[in-house]
Amino acid sequence: MDGVPFVNSTAKLNTVNAISIFPNPTYNKKIKIHSSSIVFGTCDVEILNVTGQTVYQFNNIHAEKNIELELPEKTANDTYIVVVTSGSKRYNSKLILH
Repeated sequence: MDGVPFVNSTAKLNTVNAISIFPNPTYNKKIKIHSSSIVFGTCDVEILNVTGQTVYQFNNIHAEKNIELELPEKTANDTYIVVVTSGSKRYNSKLILH
């Protein structure tokens, strides 16, 4: 996997785009991750930069259809990939911070 960004490698491993992020783009650090088709249960959320490095990780979140997060104020304005892992499934979506 040398030279292959983490985001590209995980996209091939049981990854489904079944989540939406609101607001997106966002001008503050509060986001809501929503899915109308899945129930998250206990899950983990990773915020990855565009090179696939984990910037923030939130573990053991209990949620059904909505996850609300507030990113640290120091989070740079950039494009990120949000990955929600629930059981053996991974869901991802792009997030743009302005």
